[in-house]
Amino acid sequence: MKLPRRLASAFTLVALSLVGCGDPSQAEPASINLSPLQPSWALDAVGAWRVPVSIGAGADVSRVISAGSLSLRADWTWEFRYDYRDLGAAADRQGTRVLSGGYAARPDASTSLTLRDGATNAAYPATVNADNTVDLTLDGLRYHFTAAQ
Repeated sequence: MKLPRRLASAFTLVALSLVGCGDPSQAEPASINLSPLQPSWALDAVGAWRVPVSIGAGADVSRVISAGSLSLRADWTWEFRYDYRDLGAAADRQGTRVLSGGYAARPDASTSLTLRDGATNAAYPATVNADNTVDLTLDGLRYHFTAAQ
């Protein structure tokens, strides 16, 4: 039985489109393309410790971080905020630290960002991980964020 020419061409296109489709576990991991993002993440950990966490904030002062968030907006701006309480012999105050500015994807890796502080022009590296978590390095500490619910 002869197949009409158009039907044979269609089968050929289907066969060619399947070439290279194999076991997805053998494929390279997909990179995350960063066009402007608009998600928000909740602070999960600082260093190896889950929130709430206590970090040093100066001589004889301990800063307890109770909650925080990171937002990357579609207009290429970001905001990081966390709630804290400073405790020490001469200190007992609470507040919210807020940093903000602009961000850009780093050219060497599509999942890496540089967040630039709008007030100080300091640059902070951040990475969007394959599991949609984010790691931000700030003041020598790694802040880990999970997708906000």
